Amino acid sequence: TCGVTVAGIPAALSTPSVQTSGVEEITVSVEPLTSTAAEGWTPIVKYVCWVQGDKSKLVESELASMVFKDLVAGTRYAFQCSAENMIGSSPPSPVSESALALQLPKPPIITCLKPSEGQIEVQVHDST
Repeated sequence: TCGVTVAGIPAALSTPSVQTSGVEEITVSVEPLTSTAAEGWTPIVKYVCWVQGDKSKLVESELASMVFKDLVAGTRYAFQCSAENMIGSSPPSPVSESALALQLPKPPIITCLKPSEGQIEVQVHDST
């Protein structure tokens, strides 16, 4: 008798975790898939994550964590991911929780300068 193992596409990933990682940046991470030839899998060659509802905004990586940059500040984003091997792509993961792309605070507005005895008193207020 002869045994044959048929390789297939990777299993679906778990729900991605998201974290605001900087101004207009969000880090997306998935639990990496581990597989062996005995299980009938070929190795994962990359992970692909995209903004839920907009596959034009995607990031590919050999690592299970990636950073989305240049997002619109003040906007909430949710993500989906898949894993790819030589056979094909896994089904999309469940949609992540949403994360807010941060924006830089607006600079304060100087309202008054008062010189006094070698010092300058500066009065400011928030520009929002």
